[in-house]
Amino acid sequence: MTRKNPDGTARDPHRGIDIPAPPGSEIKSCDFGTPMKVRTVSKGDREGNYVVLDGKLPDGRKIEAAIMHMEDNVPIKPGDVISPGGLIGFVGKNPGVGSSGPHMHLQIKIDGVFDDPGRFLHDVKNNRSKGKRSDSIAGTRPTR
Repeated sequence: MTRKNPDGTARDPHRGIDIPAPPGSEIKSCDFGTPMKVRTVSKGDREGNYVVLDGKLPDGRKIEAAIMHMEDNVPIKPGDVISPGGLIGFVGKNPGVGSSGPHMHLQIKIDGVFDDPGRFLHDVKNNRSKGKRSDSIAGTRPTR
């Protein structure tokens, strides 16, 4: 999907979902049906602080989740294993280049192909969905 920057100029295709949240809000793992291993904890010019998680879906396909625009105090490190609902980090104050406000960005690849992150969102904070998909994660509403 091609998005526009707040000033109306075109930008690169957006390959994920942005979830607005106040800085410092907890970011918790989606329920992929399996624990995820932390591959990368790093910082990029556009991504801010980010984490990449790897795992296998119950059907054996490889899944990769990238979470971006996090605070500096990322509480996990490469090699850690994150269970569904486990703490990944916190929404940062720097929302990223061309952003309209603080948010986290989630993108998913299955077997190396971008997929819709909305399929994996659920309400971890209140545990209302018991692992079933709904339209929230950690109590925040996604935007597309």
